[in-house]
Amino acid sequence: MIRWQHPRYGVLLPERFMDALMSCQLGPALFGWLAERALPLLQRLRNEVTPDFSLSLALPLSLAANEAVLAPFTQQLSQYGLTPAAIALIWQGSDDLLSDPACLAGMHTLREQGYGAALAEYGEGYRQLAALNQLPLDRVHIPPGVIGLLPHPDAMVMVQLMLRLADKLAMRCCAQRVDSVQQFECLSAAGCRDFQGAYLFHPLSAHQLAVVCHILSDADEAASPSGG
Repeated sequence: MIRWQHPRYGVLLPERFMDALMSCQLGPALFGWLAERALPLLQRLRNEVTPDFSLSLALPLSLAANEAVLAPFTQQLSQYGLTPAAIALIWQGSDDLLSDPACLAGMHTLREQGYGAALAEYGEGYRQLAALNQLPLDRVHIPPGVIGLLPHPDAMVMVQLMLRLADKLAMRCCAQRVDSVQQFECLSAAGCRDFQGAYLFHPLSAHQLAVVCHILSDADEAASPSGG
C-alpha cells in the first residue's frame, strides 16, 4: 500500500489522495515512480529467494475504470524479467462500483493481461462472496473485519467458509491484517496458509525485507531433510 508522508497532514493512505492525483493526471507518473522502486526489489527477491515471490498493490476500485494509468507500470515489468502474474491488484472501495460497466471492463482487461486480483472487502453482509466466480479474480482475501473477531465461533465459521470457497474456485486464500498469535493459530488450525499482518512483520524497508527473506529462506533450507 502506497503511503504519502504529507508535510502537514502526516501519513496519508491512498483513499485520501488517489482521487486528487487522478484528477491532476498524475496517475501514470505515480505508477511509473512506483515501478522504478518496487520492481528491481521484486526481481531480486524472485531470483535470490523464491520465484513465487509477488507484489500486491492495494488500489481504489474506481481506478479500474481507467486502467491505462497502470501502463507505465506494465511497460516496466519486462525490463526486469517480470510478467503481470507477479503482481496482485487488491481492489478497495464501494462494492457498488462492481456493477459499473467501466470498472468491470477495466478489471477484466487487467486480469486478461495476467495480473492477479482480489477484493479487499465483500460489501454489506459479504454479499459479493456469492458473485466471486463471476468476477475477474484469482484469489480470495479474508478481510480484517473477520480476522479481528477471532476466535469467536462465528468468525471461525466465516474463515472456514471462505477457505472452502477459495478451494472450490481454485483460488489462493490469504488472511489480511493478522496481528496476534491467537489469530494466527486460529487461521492455521482452519487450514489457512497465506497471511499478512503485524503478527508476522511490521512494515520494512527494502533492505530489511531482503535480509529477512534471505534469513527465512536459509532457515527453510536448513530445516528440510535435504538441508541436513
